[in-house]
Amino acid sequence: MQNPIYFSGILDFAITLNNCKMKIILSTIIFFLVFQLEAQDNLEISTFKYYVENGNYQSALHEAKSLLATDSLNPGLWYETGKLYQLLQQYNNAILAFQKAWEIDTTFSVSLFALAKANKLAGKTNTSIRFYNKFLEKEPENMAALLNLAHIYRTNYKVDDAYKLYERLFEIDSTNVEYLRQMADCKESTGDLIEALELLQKAYVQDDANLLVIYDLTKLYINSHEFDTTISIIDKAVGIYPDEGLLYSRKGDAHYGKNHHYRSVPDYQKAIELGFKSYLTIQRLGASLFSIKRIEEAKETLEQLIVRDTLDYKVCIYLGNIYNELNNPDTAILFFDKAMDILTPAPMLITSIYTGKAESYGRKGKYYKQIEMIKLRQDATEKRFKSDWYLLEIADIYENKIMDKKTALKYYQQYWEQIKDLKWYSEDDKNGILSKINRLREEMHFEKQD
Repeated sequence: MQNPIYFSGILDFAITLNNCKMKIILSTIIFFLVFQLEAQDNLEISTFKYYVENGNYQSALHEAKSLLATDSLNPGLWYETGKLYQLLQQYNNAILAFQKAWEIDTTFSVSLFALAKANKLAGKTNTSIRFYNKFLEKEPENMAALLNLAHIYRTNYKVDDAYKLYERLFEIDSTNVEYLRQMADCKESTGDLIEALELLQKAYVQDDANLLVIYDLTKLYINSHEFDTTISIIDKAVGIYPDEGLLYSRKGDAHYGKNHHYRSVPDYQKAIELGFKSYLTIQRLGASLFSIKRIEEAKETLEQLIVRDTLDYKVCIYLGNIYNELNNPDTAILFFDKAMDILTPAPMLITSIYTGKAESYGRKGKYYKQIEMIKLRQDATEKRFKSDWYLLEIADIYENKIMDKKTALKYYQQYWEQIKDLKWYSEDDKNGILSKINRLREEMHFEKQD
């Protein structure tokens, strides 16, 4: 910067001279001195910009401080200094610099925006919200501020406030379906699934090639058991994006929901082939393989998850059933026990585990343990799902496995007492139970006489 004291001294000296030629010479000297000092100032600014453009932020900050030493009332320079502090992740210093820029010039609204952003980076969320709102009073349609503030509201569970901002953004730019998608996300998070679905449907009509809209829309369709609609949308999307693994996984989910496992398997396999290897995709591929009796492949698939995470009781149940099918009941029991150890599942899952363990002990020839598991399953079954059929299971084990006719007869008789007056129970099935009871009585009677 020019030194005013230095120049005023030279001018005073020039005024005392009567020689015009000398005045011209001095004027020329003053011109070149001013030019030299301005060139030096421009050089400092050029050096500052060079450092910034090349990522040398520490050197740029040093230059900025040098410039501020001689031009401390320049709001733009304070703003640039704040940006450098922010790039260096010194957020509190950045806030002080932006604050100084705002104090010097309250019409310099860009410093308000910078203050809002820096406070968010510093973890001062409420202060950030205050500055964004203050900035939006000056620039109500600034899309960057609206987006940033909406994101803060969304991540801090102020969903209704976020929704209003995304709605305002869509009013500003109704061609951008991303705002509809974000509005739908807000509605879904508050449980308003119908409104969320309508917003996503509107977004899909407007841009049916938008992958993010497709993913969100098909997720809601699957949750609503609209599997055929999901498949139709995914088939169209795959034609545009054949290399997106998530599309195939999502289509697999739709077939899985329909219990069409022979169709979900190739979809899940294609998703994995394309690099989409989510935990749920692998888990469901294993379950689908098991359902279509590709037992060895199911085992290999699900064992990948055991290596990664042994805290999934569902995987343990699947593997328990698989090892039963492979006639390895000891390993099956280990997995069923692991499922029970991991957590206390819902009653229906507990009964499934006991069913699997009963099958395992039956394969091992440990029939009393098998009966014990059947009884435990009955105890764990919810009242509304309880059935006396377990008595028939136990009777059959005593009769045909343990060869204990007396105990078998006892359980057949207990079962008969429960079903004999049931009108919905077919007469043929009732007669079948009576026949077993009478046959066992006769056999036991003749065995006594022998």
